[in-house]
Amino acid sequence: MIRIPALRIALAAIAMLLVAGKSQAEQPAAETTSGLKVTVEVVDGSRVIGEPVAEELKIAASVGEMSVPLENVGKVVFNDDHKTAVVSLLNGDHLSGAIKSGTFSLQTIWGKVDLKPQQIRTITVTGRANSWSVKSDFATTSNPNGSWFYGWVAQDGGKFALYKSQVGDGWRAEAEEPTVWINRTGQAECCVQPGEVSEHAGANGEHAIVRWQAPKSCRVHVKGTFGAGDIGAVDVKVLHNTTVLFKADETKKDEPFEFDVAVKAGDTLDFDVGAGKEGYAYGNKPIDAVISVK
Repeated sequence: MIRIPALRIALAAIAMLLVAGKSQAEQPAAETTSGLKVTVEVVDGSRVIGEPVAEELKIAASVGEMSVPLENVGKVVFNDDHKTAVVSLLNGDHLSGAIKSGTFSLQTIWGKVDLKPQQIRTITVTGRANSWSVKSDFATTSNPNGSWFYGWVAQDGGKFALYKSQVGDGWRAEAEEPTVWINRTGQAECCVQPGEVSEHAGANGEHAIVRWQAPKSCRVHVKGTFGAGDIGAVDVKVLHNTTVLFKADETKKDEPFEFDVAVKAGDTLDFDVGAGKEGYAYGNKPIDAVISVK
């Protein structure tokens, strides 16, 4: 039997940043580097579109104050009090809490605009086209999830299939077949640390795969690690389509990798975990990788 934890759905309460202000087209343009596009729906029905000046949302929750990167945010919906908001994250979580900061600033085509929370109905974040993260983007509510696909192959080199069953904090094909999941508890589970995404191969030669599909033709930098994980030795590899870019067999230790590769729109990068000779029963293997356009 696969050694995985009881997968759980964690509810998080958190809060959102936003901002006081007025249109200040006469001011010098603010620096923006995120590449994100933000659409703010104002309470009077109008919209303001631009790039966020700050790259994080500062929020307060019952668990304390924190900052959430805007690149992980899908949408913010303000409550009627305009002091609290519900935040939808790209990984499927929905967070709620009190607004911590005073203003939300955008760089628009006519200059910098500062908006007060009482002026805002919703904020929608789009335009992510330059960076993807296995861990930060992981979703338990949709598969595929943007450029990410969670699935498996029946044998090495076999046809890729999506997981069809969503169970707690992960995806799997069937009860005893390969799986991918995220540890959202506050402690290690089967040698997988809090916040880590782990792949587990199947009992009959099935490989667990986290797949990224290129949305456009470009050159990307790939940096990541297959973590040490559980005590079983497993086989790991990274493939560009069918070409192996990195491989480690029968490993029980951290396996870092880093490389550049040119991809065409529709190309895939597979982060593949196979059971090896002894890795099925104790084969959880964390995977963390960031793909960035060069």
